[in-house]
Amino acid sequence: MNPADLRSELLETSFIVGAHSWILKRPVISRIRYDGGVKKFVAASTRFPKKLSPSLYGAGQFALIGDLRPQYMDRLAGFIDYQKATRFDMQPFSALANMLGDEEFTDRHGKLKGPIGGAPQLLKIYPFLRTLEFGVYWPNRKTGSLHLNGRSLFDYEKLPLPQIDCETLETFYPLADLQNGDTW
Repeated sequence: MNPADLRSELLETSFIVGAHSWILKRPVISRIRYDGGVKKFVAASTRFPKKLSPSLYGAGQFALIGDLRPQYMDRLAGFIDYQKATRFDMQPFSALANMLGDEEFTDRHGKLKGPIGGAPQLLKIYPFLRTLEFGVYWPNRKTGSLHLNGRSLFDYEKLPLPQIDCETLETFYPLADLQNGDTW
């Protein structure tokens, strides 16, 4: 490989690392990118872009990577008022689900060549190295199917985890209806 190509690849490479910090007593998100000056990977800002929303910039961490960042930010603006909002709820998830349901971004034969696709994935992070996966009804509970970590579940698979409808954001807890005598 040509060294110039490798440098270009490194400058385009970034990834996100998330964890719970015991020292800070909160989740921590780090966006890692390659710095050509020092020739190593470094932590980058994980704040919402200040020019888009000073109030969300001060609200905490927000990490985003990928080639479709500008398009995602435009979609996100359709779910949240950048000038009035002071925090996020499920708007980032809704914006992602909206893009995943749009052929402009998923059609492999389209202008963008389908850079994204599949069902969105949702995971909640807790302290004590614990996580909780959510089943996702994609594209919605009424017409879609249940997915876990992007994979469509088979009819015989029963998912005891919380489940969410991508369209309405209604959450379902399949174990909530069990009586104490039904559990072991």
